[in-house]
Amino acid sequence: MTVQLAIAISDAIAVLDKRAFGNAEHHRLAAAAANDPLAYDFSTGWPQG
Repeated sequence: MTVQLAIAISDAIAVLDKRAFGNAEHHRLAAAAANDPLAYDFSTGWPQG
């Protein structure tokens, strides 16, 4: 493994983490605002890993 490859992998993981956190926050707020939070569908918008 080269240093460049390790950096590229680390950068890709950071991007995936940011996208997943953003989607989780979106769903957290939407579920909190929903009339029935337990029925809220949180399965959409997740990044493909």
